[in-house]
Amino acid sequence: MDQLKSSVQNTQLMISGFFLIGIQLIFFMLRWQIIVNFYKKIAFQKIFKLNLISQFFNIFIPGGVGGDIVKALELSNSEKIPKQSTIATVVIDRILGLYCMILFSTLFLLIEINQPVDIKKYFYTSLVMLIAATFGLLFLNRIISILKFFTQKIKSKVALKMIEVLESIFTGLKSASNLKTLSAVILLSFLAQVFSISFIYLVVQSIVHDAPSLFLFFPLACFAFMASSIPITPGGIGFGQAAFYFIFSAFGKDTANAVVIGISLLQLFNLIFSLPGAYYFTKISKTN
Repeated sequence: MDQLKSSVQNTQLMISGFFLIGIQLIFFMLRWQIIVNFYKKIAFQKIFKLNLISQFFNIFIPGGVGGDIVKALELSNSEKIPKQSTIATVVIDRILGLYCMILFSTLFLLIEINQPVDIKKYFYTSLVMLIAATFGLLFLNRIISILKFFTQKIKSKVALKMIEVLESIFTGLKSASNLKTLSAVILLSFLAQVFSISFIYLVVQSIVHDAPSLFLFFPLACFAFMASSIPITPGGIGFGQAAFYFIFSAFGKDTANAVVIGISLLQLFNLIFSLPGAYYFTKISKTN
């Protein structure tokens, strides 16, 4: 608790956090805009407001995905885009974001695989997930064909709506799988992860003197972020700290505790940046 208080009182660290986390959110917004543009060209100002609204609801709804649904529905209402398409944009954004985290984790773990700390289990897990995800993207056409074959006789309205959403997701993923778009998504995801993980790393360095190298810290942090995305607690709060502590405990208790403080401060900044989202949501609700 004393270390957390000390970190909050560290002016330089807090200014760095405000800058790094703020820029990270911009990169995530730009990534979603790329996907939304498959369906309709939307100005960044609109994307900015909807993402802040999403950020606000993600803080209070388990797993950090409820805000995405609110964002998708508000986009549908304001831009007259079918709901299945706007829901598809947030699902695609999540899928591609997860794919990028797996990719980064695999590549950086491969570079650091001969480190004294046993990270091979994380590397092999990442590698298997990366191969499976890549095959999924490569064979999207076949998956869409199979889906249509098995669902062509379904009559239920609810099932048909779900099928429409799935088809929209697969179609959007197919569009995003071209080299130019996928490269832009990977670049934006990489920059976003670098900014957020760099902040956590700065917190760790300010607390412990023997912090692991950034190249080793980065892929393990990607692993922990994947774990904290499991829908158990609002915004991953609590479970996210547990995931980070478990993974980084290999470097010692002090490092693990410092990482927990870092992720807690990251969530604090996410909360701060989410507050304007409540204002924008109130304005939108009044105009509807």
